[in-house]
Amino acid sequence: DSNSLVLRGCSGGDANHETLAQFTRGGAAELYYDNSKKFSTASSGADVTGRLYVSDYIEAADHILLADSKKLQFGAGYDLQIYHDGSNSIINDAGTGSLRIQTDGSNQWEFNGAIFKGNDGRAVVLGDSSDLEIFHSSDTNFFNSKNGMNVKFVNDKDGGNEAMVLMSPNGAVNLYHNGTLSVSTHSQGIAFNDSTDSQQIWFSDSNNDDDFEIKNNNGVF
Repeated sequence: DSNSLVLRGCSGGDANHETLAQFTRGGAAELYYDNSKKFSTASSGADVTGRLYVSDYIEAADHILLADSKKLQFGAGYDLQIYHDGSNSIINDAGTGSLRIQTDGSNQWEFNGAIFKGNDGRAVVLGDSSDLEIFHSSDTNFFNSKNGMNVKFVNDKDGGNEAMVLMSPNGAVNLYHNGTLSVSTHSQGIAFNDSTDSQQIWFSDSNNDDDFEIKNNNGVF
């Protein structure tokens, strides 16, 4: 081919030659290993067949594109893996130790097995308007509801979504039993919800004996 320069290595005659490199005018420059093409230039850049080893870092001026389930792997044992499996984007700590997120070498967040840990003052923030914050600072735990939102604790066992506690800003704290409102705070004190006149206040000592009780009997104590 008059448009190509081909370099071959021969052993025992031309019939046993191996292509070492091929350079085509207006086309690709190709490099071979053991008669198998490993590197070639293209109009879009270059193609590598197999692995590319570098002794220093790789600097990319544009995107690094990987096919589905092809991974960026880090560590001698491929301990950290980042990839997309076709349906989900995955960061996988496949080795020993923890997966840590740091700022200036200081841990901010840490994932280790079933534990998700944040350092003091690091908040888990939920809601489009950052309506709920959960965090620990020094010796205090904070459950911070913002923007006038109510705070509600429910038990969702078996999909029941049973209310346990409902707290409203500048308003009442409501306690529930078996999904039914039992006690509410008010500006004057507390109120017991009782539509059947059957509510009781029980006082018990440490051995759980019913030593005495105050019972509402149709409005009369």
